[in-house]
Amino acid sequence: MQKQVYKELIVAIIDYTKKFIGPVAMTQAARIKGITILGKGEKIEIEGEDYQRIINDLIALYTSLFGPSALTLARNGARQVLEKNPGLKVPSGLREFSSEIRFKKIKTALVSAVIFVLTCVSIYVFMPSDSPLFTLVTDILFIIIGLGVSITVFYASKSFGFSSKEGKVWLYLSIGFFLWCLGDFFWAYNELVLKTNPFPSIADISYIVSYVFFIAGFLYELRIIKESITKKEVIKSSILVLFAALASIYFVLIPIAYSSEYDILSKIISLFYPIIDFVMLFFLFLLFFTFKDVFNYAKISRSWLILSVSFILILVADSLFAYFEWGYSYTGIYLVLCDLVWLIGYIMFAFGAFYHSHIFKGEA
Repeated sequence: MQKQVYKELIVAIIDYTKKFIGPVAMTQAARIKGITILGKGEKIEIEGEDYQRIINDLIALYTSLFGPSALTLARNGARQVLEKNPGLKVPSGLREFSSEIRFKKIKTALVSAVIFVLTCVSIYVFMPSDSPLFTLVTDILFIIIGLGVSITVFYASKSFGFSSKEGKVWLYLSIGFFLWCLGDFFWAYNELVLKTNPFPSIADISYIVSYVFFIAGFLYELRIIKESITKKEVIKSSILVLFAALASIYFVLIPIAYSSEYDILSKIISLFYPIIDFVMLFFLFLLFFTFKDVFNYAKISRSWLILSVSFILILVADSLFAYFEWGYSYTGIYLVLCDLVWLIGYIMFAFGAFYHSHIFKGEA
């Protein structure tokens, strides 16, 4: 009788975790000696009688991926079985239940995000873009929102634990956003204090280095879900990036390369952003389609869909800036369009990061 209860407990932990992280729960559980996953996860078989070791190994493996949040999922998954069998010997951490589910945090974060977006739109729509006050307010706005994003993303990393794989993903992304924020600070300093053209400038060093951490973060996430990525997602991502690259080559890269108005340094920097964006776009489309098609039933898919779309918006704004800056038209309605796409992408990413970290706490 007790053997069957242990089997039910292990299956309950895996099934509950699967609702949040999708097929990763199955592929990782299959690595544990004594657990066999049949088909695409339709059936889970538990072999042998070393149930305590299997439970400990399973929780340790999930925790190595998602940090302390994985233990929260294991507790919630095991809860019904343990409540029916109070005398069952299991790791003490599995019995530390919490009945407090704080969905209000997500609602508050969503309302805050909407307010920030409306505030940004109001500033850009109602304030004359050719006034000195507009430049001051918008430059400060980028710094404040950029810093807010980096702090929110760092919070996500901390919630997963810096030593976990998911924690490392968010740590890299938080460093990337902090470097972007630093670049925005240097941009504002050049524009407001030195009264010089902020492009190209020292701000670009910070922007360029940030891509190293963004790429590292997205690659790390792709490594976590690599066993769930199919050729279908790779092909779709490649096709979309190819079309984006062709459009960018025609409208942005060729005009910049042949421009007589740019010096060689300006050309190199201007060409760098769209080219590195192609690499980023491939990773983002791959994440988007994998979570959309393969993880569609898992809660983690919701946050990564928000995150991938928001970063795609940021990269679109990068290309718009390169195009408008080349044509000396980064003013008026074009400035408003470009900046708003950037800021909305920032705010969406911050909300997505907050939402993602709270999914594993059962609060989303």
